[in-house]
Amino acid sequence: MKRLSVEDALSFGGLKDAIVVAGREGLKNYVDSISLLEVAEHQISQCVKDNELYITSFYAVRDNVEMQKIIIETLAQCNCCGLVICHLDSCLKKIDPEIIALCDRITFPLIVANSSTSYVNILNPLIGKLMYFKGNADEFAKIRADFLDIIIQENHISDALKKISCRVDYEISYFDIYLHCLYSNKIEKEVEQEQQFLKENISAIKTELQKQAHIIKKISDISKVIYPISAINRLFGYFIINPDKHYSLEKTLKETKELCLPCSLIFSHQAHIMDLKGIYEREYLEDLILWNFQSEEMAVLKGAEVGFDIRDKHYMLLIKINDYQQEDPAKENRILTNYIVKWFVPRLSEIVRSYCLTGIICHRSDIIFVLLSECEKDPGFKQLAGRLVSLFEADHKISVSVAISSRFEGIREIPNIYNQTLQAAMISHEYFDKNKAVSNDDVWFYQILLALRKDHDALDFSRKMLDPLIRQDEQSGTELLKTLKVIFDCSMDISMAADKMFVHRNTILYRKNKIIKILGLNPFESPYLISFLAALNILKT
Repeated sequence: MKRLSVEDALSFGGLKDAIVVAGREGLKNYVDSISLLEVAEHQISQCVKDNELYITSFYAVRDNVEMQKIIIETLAQCNCCGLVICHLDSCLKKIDPEIIALCDRITFPLIVANSSTSYVNILNPLIGKLMYFKGNADEFAKIRADFLDIIIQENHISDALKKISCRVDYEISYFDIYLHCLYSNKIEKEVEQEQQFLKENISAIKTELQKQAHIIKKISDISKVIYPISAINRLFGYFIINPDKHYSLEKTLKETKELCLPCSLIFSHQAHIMDLKGIYEREYLEDLILWNFQSEEMAVLKGAEVGFDIRDKHYMLLIKINDYQQEDPAKENRILTNYIVKWFVPRLSEIVRSYCLTGIICHRSDIIFVLLSECEKDPGFKQLAGRLVSLFEADHKISVSVAISSRFEGIREIPNIYNQTLQAAMISHEYFDKNKAVSNDDVWFYQILLALRKDHDALDFSRKMLDPLIRQDEQSGTELLKTLKVIFDCSMDISMAADKMFVHRNTILYRKNKIIKILGLNPFESPYLISFLAALNILKT
């Protein structure tokens, strides 16, 4: 049986004008299969086949030469026959000399395709030629290359899934790892039934799918095939197919099994892009709030590189994640980050962009950072903040504080506005119940008081005012200073203060009168009220 070599593959189709940049001595390697390499990690050894020609853009490791070397060495060790780099101009930009030297040393063919050549133009002719040599022109293989091109060309995962579903002519629903439907060509009621079935049986489904490639389950009296969407031991979700009544189950399983690869590539490709995008966005945000730019023009230019247009932004909204209940702190952080990015950020985006189409949203540690232009919807950002709070209120595991900045004119003000707004969020967390929204204007005077904590004269004066109560507490073991603060915090409500301190109401009244006697004035009445409130906050007692 005739076999195709790498050198043969360069003589037709999309590789006819490709350039061999290294490893020429390996051009006699045989090509038995061809595949797209999107999971660009050293674990690829688990899925590489002998004599397989791989095509990649190296997008996921475009800035990491060491990882590129690891991948190439792994491919060579697994008897891969060569690697084709596509879209060089838009992704990798150039091949590092170390990569060329490595490929020459291990005689591993490294080929650069014409930048204008699409994946499909490379894959289709090669797949057709391989099928011809094997005498097995599988009909489904004819559109496999189309799947791969869809994966690369589509930015939105739902669009890619929709196009793939149209090609195979089956009723299919796709669910992510949180069991949210990303796309389905079934009626809404049927999708809801599938989603409910997954939620109720997910543990058993996961266990069964660890032992076999697919399972068949009855959902509302319809037998359906459930496949996992996974790559390199990473589960991305599931797709559920209704077998076509005109075909045998065996034919359905044979054809729909071919969907596992493109679905896994779609999700892993999207995950890599989102991971990289998130890293670049967080790095830019860090530079923005610390102002690591030589000029405003440079800040705008760098923002455009990560997809942020900051030129018309005049408001900032911060969501501070206060806590997340888990026993393992390290696990808690991983779960929280994943939960926020995958679940809340997309829904936040929908709400924010209903008020401001050009709003920017970025997640950084325990803060979700939002930049907004003028609000396009009345009554404005306070209602927006309220809607964001409501989104989190539905989840009892997460507590948040939302703060809205005052209007600022230029982007150079962003570092200062960020600090003010973050402080407002922290004040909200300290003084209000969880899931509360405030604006900088609401707590402006309080922030001025906080600034006075660095003023020596203000600190000395505050200590002088409160010193009689401090000395009395030290000498007699009383809690007069704490009682003063609790009464203020409870807006002079004696019963509420008693509940908060776990004492009888009369005890608070007794302490209140004693405070007045020791100070020689009434701190619960003006003009002394404002002075004592300020002193307590300045000393942070």
